[in-house]
Amino acid sequence: MQVAEFEVVFTFRQAIDPRSEPWTREQVLAEVGSVMPGIEVPDSRFIDFERAGEAQLIADCACCNDMVLGQPLPPSERLLDLANLAARAQMSDGRVLEGLGSHVLGDPVLALIWFVGEMSSAGQRIEAGQFLSTGACVTPIPVEPGQTVRADFGWLGAMSVRFV
Repeated sequence: MQVAEFEVVFTFRQAIDPRSEPWTREQVLAEVGSVMPGIEVPDSRFIDFERAGEAQLIADCACCNDMVLGQPLPPSERLLDLANLAARAQMSDGRVLEGLGSHVLGDPVLALIWFVGEMSSAGQRIEAGQFLSTGACVTPIPVEPGQTVRADFGWLGAMSVRFV
């Protein structure tokens, strides 16, 4: 696919067992062990993934491939405002792209709540330390071998990846 996606990534502080009650925002945030920037490098076994179809892409693990994680931070009150988190991509070829946390379902925390709820309703346990990437804050960025991308997530941190 040759793209990079800037994502907010969470880990869980302890194992979370399935339950029948719905999860609230406050309850899910209380389970966060850390938050960090991440760069996903998605890929698909389908050459023409845009036309593969929803069921095939889900079976293909939603094009998940590689994930580069930044420095984790402990949870704080800043998690309450991830929708306004600014993300900026600086490419070695001079391109600059910008995005916001709100590009992920309106707020990356909503993706986190959805994940915990789906795992719980499916009877699946979430393990301590397991990480969840929430979705692209910046439009997927086409990359070529030899390029470097610098991801700046403001207070969340910055990181760089070189593509080979």
